[in-house]
Amino acid sequence: HLAGLNVHAADGQIVLLASYLPDGWHIVQYYAVRFDDELILNISYMSEADPTAILMLLWNHYFSAEAVSLALEQNNDGELVEIGGIQVYKSSNIEKNRFVWIDGMSVYSLTTTCDAEEVEAIISSFETQ
Repeated sequence: HLAGLNVHAADGQIVLLASYLPDGWHIVQYYAVRFDDELILNISYMSEADPTAILMLLWNHYFSAEAVSLALEQNNDGELVEIGGIQVYKSSNIEKNRFVWIDGMSVYSLTTTCDAEEVEAIISSFETQ
């Protein structure tokens, strides 16, 4: 699986991926797209124990600071929290949680039904690379 790997994008950018995934999760699909002003990598994982569980990672790398700030516009439904030394914007709906953070010109978004302990371990594993 792609956890624990650094993926090199076509333009030489390095995508840092989580070095931790909960047991029993594996990739079901991924795709990468390049536009003039951004690179996108989307990875969907599936749990062997619960096929209805959700774990999706979206990485967007922008080529302008303005695009990064627009991508992270916050609404009133979330809160800013710190997970593993990373400032993360957390929002929730009934079924899943979304965690968004910036690293340089990249925006990471993790959408999942995983519990808080697993989410902390996943996000914290980005910081340790």
